[in-house]
Amino acid sequence: MTYNELIFKIPQESKTYREDSAFVVNRIISILDTRKNIGDNKIILNTNLKLGLPLENINKIAGPMIEAWAFEVFSGIRDGSDNNYSLINVEAQERLGMADITFQYRTTWEMCQLLDQKFLSSSRRTFEDFYREAVKHKWIKN
Repeated sequence: MTYNELIFKIPQESKTYREDSAFVVNRIISILDTRKNIGDNKIILNTNLKLGLPLENINKIAGPMIEAWAFEVFSGIRDGSDNNYSLINVEAQERLGMADITFQYRTTWEMCQLLDQKFLSSSRRTFEDFYREAVKHKWIKN
């Protein structure tokens, strides 16, 4: 088999890609602006180097530090009781991967629908199981 014989899945951009991207970028900018405004946008490093750190490879030190700081900031928002950003999950990724940090933003209704579909797709559950739980917990109108 050769490369030309492989059948690839062609990515399809969703119809709401531009709006979704703008939403995420605006949320991240808002979060970082808030950190800047309250003075929580600095990473302090103390070394005993009199001439400081060599700048030619500073990215090898600064990159992981910034990623760790960002992960702490976004995780704090995700776990906080005053999460005004609709951020439901944050995951740090492998260093030098496609993404350093992944985010999940979702409305409550969309999250409920996602969980419903996961429940219904389970091989151990039926629609009747779902309906019984929905009635029991008053998820649906009578």
